[in-house]
Amino acid sequence: MPVWYLVMDALASGETLDFKLYATGEVLHVDGGRLTLISAGLNSVTMITGFVVFDAVRKALAFDRRLAFAGYRQSTLVGAKSLAVALVAAAIALYTALAVLFFWRPTADG
Repeated sequence: MPVWYLVMDALASGETLDFKLYATGEVLHVDGGRLTLISAGLNSVTMITGFVVFDAVRKALAFDRRLAFAGYRQSTLVGAKSLAVALVAAAIALYTALAVLFFWRPTADG
């Protein structure tokens, strides 16, 4: 993750970007480098979580069949797997947020 941020930080420019926030109608002025770090963090959370879910589902198919044959309801198994995915995503998001702090600390002035 830190290597990903180093690459994104090296590629991003620090020029100011202007865009209109349609919810309020205001034009926002954002540092391009900071915006790139935030979007890189979101992208990395998505990629890592997707890989973890894919790998967990692939490895657990036989075990899930045995649990279903043992009498567990399918809704219970889906709920347990969804909770596990949510916990993994939360842990990765926390790690990503902590990694961002090494590259950028939010301040009151932006």
